[in-house]
Amino acid sequence: MSDLLQQGLALMALGMGTVFGFLILLILCVILMSTIIRRFSQPEIPVPAGSGGNKNAQLEQIAAVAAAAKAAHQR
Repeated sequence: MSDLLQQGLALMALGMGTVFGFLILLILCVILMSTIIRRFSQPEIPVPAGSGGNKNAQLEQIAAVAAAAKAAHQR
């Protein structure tokens, strides 16, 4: 093999090794950041299943609370 071809292959291996190392470092950093964010983030509050579609039930609940508040205020 000629000296020029050996130098080219060595340079290619060095370049590909650098890129591979950078990508591994990037993946590890993303995993670490994901773990940190999950540890310190607030848990989501689950939304009740029937809260979105039934407006009459919501209005009835509001009316019941308003009636209870009025009754408690009149005492």
